[in-house]
Amino acid sequence: MDNKTLTKILITSFILLNLTSCSEDKETIKINTIEITGLLLKGILSNTEVNISDSDKKIVWQGKSDANGGFVSNIDLKSDSFYLIETKINNDSEFTCDAQLCRNDTGEVIAEFGNKIPSANLGEFSVSTIASSSKIKNTPQLNSLTTLTTNLIRSQVVNKISSSLFNEIVLSASKLILLSIGVNSDQEIDLLDVNLSNLNEKAEQLNEDYRLLSIINAAMASDISQLNQISSQINALYLLPNNTDHLEELNRLKNNLIDYSLNLSLSGYIDAISEEEIEILSQAKSSDIELTEYKEAQEVLVNLITKAKAVPGGGS
Repeated sequence: MDNKTLTKILITSFILLNLTSCSEDKETIKINTIEITGLLLKGILSNTEVNISDSDKKIVWQGKSDANGGFVSNIDLKSDSFYLIETKINNDSEFTCDAQLCRNDTGEVIAEFGNKIPSANLGEFSVSTIASSSKIKNTPQLNSLTTLTTNLIRSQVVNKISSSLFNEIVLSASKLILLSIGVNSDQEIDLLDVNLSNLNEKAEQLNEDYRLLSIINAAMASDISQLNQISSQINALYLLPNNTDHLEELNRLKNNLIDYSLNLSLSGYIDAISEEEIEILSQAKSSDIELTEYKEAQEVLVNLITKAKAVPGGGS
């Protein structure tokens, strides 16, 4: 075999090898193109910036919510990855008060139920949600409870974990959030997958758990700053479940939130609130967080988070 023939064979082999490699890469990296029709509900958050980021923290879509808090986006996502949707207040943002009275971070009343709050009174207020691209929720809602759940997950896990493990983490984190705000449900609830009610509309179509969650979501607006405060304490107690200071502070914040929820329920602004539901809220206000059950739920989540962090790229 002469040198010329050998060179041709080597070049041909090199080209075939690279073509095969490219083909394999294309097969393993699948792209999902999806349309997301979302809603910002804490109450309605209109004319507000919405950013969607992929699992590499790259912004893949930016836009604004409309006058009704809705937004529509078309994005491409890698298979078995995650996307984060979060908001940012701008000068045009408006917030519809859905608590009996809405207060700013200094405690000053800035609006009554149903009235608009301009951006100047909203500070750094933001809502968010996170989801797996292999379990696409095309109609996500961003509310207080999705934000608490998302913040807890994001504080511990970044990306590159399987969608099945991610779904387990979401359910476990949801249970911990519910226990932290005084709600103990027999149902397995995915707080990222629950559409709450706009309380300016009728509430009787919701089942008992979701109606109560809708009231609690609305009551967060009684103090614009309490969403961030509660989120911070939930994350702190998760890390140190035996810390009595964290537990005391979270109980205080929880009791305030449930008190606001009771006030809203009894205000006459919303319909279809039963005596049983009022009793559930009253008990949640008068009872501290059930620590034994909380620690059991926290341990389950810790084990799942540990499993996720064992995956390269899955740590915080």
